[in-house]
Amino acid sequence: MKRILTASILLVSGAAFGQSCPIDIKNEVHLKEGTVSVYQQQEPKVVIDGSNQVFINGEKLDLNQMQQQALEAYHKGVQEHLPQLVDLANDGISIASDITNEIALGFENPEAFDGVKKLIDDFSATVNDKFYQDDTFVIPADVLDKASSSWMSEFNQVIENISMESMESAFSALAEEMKQEGGINFAELKNRVMEMKATIEEKVAARSKEVEQKATNLCDSVQDLATEEQKLQELIPQLKDYQIFEI
Repeated sequence: MKRILTASILLVSGAAFGQSCPIDIKNEVHLKEGTVSVYQQQEPKVVIDGSNQVFINGEKLDLNQMQQQALEAYHKGVQEHLPQLVDLANDGISIASDITNEIALGFENPEAFDGVKKLIDDFSATVNDKFYQDDTFVIPADVLDKASSSWMSEFNQVIENISMESMESAFSALAEEMKQEGGINFAELKNRVMEMKATIEEKVAARSKEVEQKATNLCDSVQDLATEEQKLQELIPQLKDYQIFEI
């Protein structure tokens, strides 16, 4: 059960994406109401506002038409693609949640899985808390490297808890149904657990292709954006010390 749930969540989490996509975040980025801010030493060094005006250390840059067009395209790309990193993690969590709900509905007592659902919901809140500070979306520096290393211990503990709760809930629900049918048949109980396991694996496989493709597409988009950033720095050399993407 742990391996299945891990596959469903880790499949598209920041950790999995970070391991498969050769890119990371060089400097911390804040997104708020159309403004992109690049931070160093906890201070906003570069700010691109909603009007596509760029400020470095508080001083506005005067851009020519070519520079302005390149900046606007880059600004739009950052706002569009960076939040999708968290969307991927939420997609993985959604798979685990949907599968749990479907399995629960197959039992006479679906409430037996409420504990599993709460653990998944709590994990979803934890993921989002890592990236949202009030109304500001924050991508920390080296986020994908951290996701594939230090965050993994936290992730594995959560999965362990969800897995244990899932197995306890399944055995409890199945045993209760058998009692009502005249008694617990342990051979039948084992068979039904194996059937449930096979059903979960099938559902994960069905959903995985779609989300794996989304992860691949996002990686391609972010790599394109990183290349776009390099070209922008050639046009606006003042930005070279404040890059977002690191390939």
